[in-house]
Amino acid sequence: MDESPYAPDGSPIALYATLPALGEPELVHGAVPAGSEILELGAGAGRITRGLVALGHPVVAVDQSQAMLDRIDAAETVSRTSSSCRSDGASRSYCSRATS
Repeated sequence: MDESPYAPDGSPIALYATLPALGEPELVHGAVPAGSEILELGAGAGRITRGLVALGHPVVAVDQSQAMLDRIDAAETVSRTSSSCRSDGASRSYCSRATS
């Protein structure tokens, strides 16, 4: 786990890890078929991810901060950083995946 207390955007990791969901997982759950796979962009420390997984959704959580993603369990995580992504030259980029 990264030792910095802050994500690359300056977000305090420990604080974000303690924030509860405020109904967002239930909102998403009600808008998609049961068990739908969810791609969560900007997942942070998993505030919404945890609820989606608890509601039976497979989730791929994406964030630029690996330290934030390290706080997520029970979901596949993808950190999009310049060192883990490459472009094929046709406006597509591919990022390596780290499964938590």
